[in-house]
Amino acid sequence: YSTIKFADMPKDPKKIMFMMTILCIIIGLAAIAVGVVAVAKERIHHCRSHAAGSCLADNQLQTMEEKPQIKNGLFGGSFNPIHTGHLALANYLCEYGGLEEVWFLVTPQNRLKERDFARRPSALKMVEAAVAGYPRFRASDFEFQLPRPSYTIHTLDKLAECYPDREFHLIIGADNWQAFDRWRSPEEIIRHHHILVYPRQGYPLEDTASLPPHVRVVQTPLIEISSTFIRKGIREGKDLRYFLHPEVFRIIQEKDCTGNHFFLCNTTSTTHSCNS
Repeated sequence: YSTIKFADMPKDPKKIMFMMTILCIIIGLAAIAVGVVAVAKERIHHCRSHAAGSCLADNQLQTMEEKPQIKNGLFGGSFNPIHTGHLALANYLCEYGGLEEVWFLVTPQNRLKERDFARRPSALKMVEAAVAGYPRFRASDFEFQLPRPSYTIHTLDKLAECYPDREFHLIIGADNWQAFDRWRSPEEIIRHHHILVYPRQGYPLEDTASLPPHVRVVQTPLIEISSTFIRKGIREGKDLRYFLHPEVFRIIQEKDCTGNHFFLCNTTSTTHSCNS
């Protein structure tokens, strides 16, 4: 260890200037080196963060791509009224038929039954009440938003467009399957969409092995209850509460100011409207 004394410093101004210049250069190079190291560390950190983010994004994208579509049944009809037969069938398809959800599509008009209209304030209200207690059921007025006339092929195409995360399965009875060639664009439906066929009394399903790939028969229990039977019984004053969900039965019992059932006003041809 030694102490540099002022007396040891060179006396020549040129030498002093030279030494100061060398010192400044050394300090500048040191500062540059420190800056380069800092920038290098920042770039390494950024690259690592970017790589981690890219991996996360890739993993998320891969997860989205690999996530299977929700198997969603579509049960369409006027549901005028919805009854325990509808509900039991859909319940069976969820629990035993491979469906994760069933949507009840209330149709504004059935093209094969020109006089059968589903009045939105009544039919949809009854369906909503009937499915409220089961999380795998949903009431839908989707077809009310489509241009008229609304055919099944249009509904299926639009649903597939609006809900790409779902694989829709059209639920129809064996009676409708036997008349399927009368539907609008039946070949297009079979080619691009899934169909579940359930048995109906008097409509045997023969040679099911030769069905198209997207058509599947599900051997559900035979429940022969019809909305026509329910309406007829109500008009005759019958108490059919056990054929209906309790909330649906309550809605059907509602009356207008003249003492007429709202439900019967919506299902008969009259010269006046009970909903006016």
